[in-house]
Amino acid sequence: RNREDVLTRGKIKLANTLAKNIDTKAMSVLETDADIQTMAASAVWTTAGTDIISDLGAAEELIETQDEGYDGFSGATLVLHTSMRDSLLNNTVLRNALPRESQNTVIGGEAVPFLGLKEIIYTPRITQTLALLIDTAVAGTVVDEVPDPQEGWSSFSADPSVDPVYVMVYDDKPPKDKILACGRWAGFFLTDPKAIVKITGVRV
Repeated sequence: RNREDVLTRGKIKLANTLAKNIDTKAMSVLETDADIQTMAASAVWTTAGTDIISDLGAAEELIETQDEGYDGFSGATLVLHTSMRDSLLNNTVLRNALPRESQNTVIGGEAVPFLGLKEIIYTPRITQTLALLIDTAVAGTVVDEVPDPQEGWSSFSADPSVDPVYVMVYDDKPPKDKILACGRWAGFFLTDPKAIVKITGVRV
């Protein structure tokens, strides 16, 4: 009946599932590599008065003092569990350090990047008690495996700057419906694990 909304919801769920699987693989690599630098948070970040800025400054210095050409203060990415978003928004030390014009962060739902951070990423795929500070320019890379075209996969990219995903349309069993499958076979590895700092104990 030309119910395009049903198809749209299905595509959104498919894309979210694909992103979930990719993020889970990425976090596994980032959390478990033995060569990643590790430090403990000074106190749990869920406490409003914890000096998160001081903790991140110390972590960025760990990256910079490796003397390997890492960016550190300029261009680093902070990765936190999604449940930590409100902790950053409610942190009194961070609020007081931000410019007056950015004090609407609680309304907007985003903490203005600070200490030279390029971005703050929240994901439910990271362990809740950890924070990762990453110089994403050099820390690692992603390699996508290309499926065999004989299996029926075709590449698709909505934008030339975005890596393609692979799609296949086939008949259901019994063949009353069409199935749209989507896949991406990504391999993650770290080239410079010292460009990453794992901060433990950011929450209980």
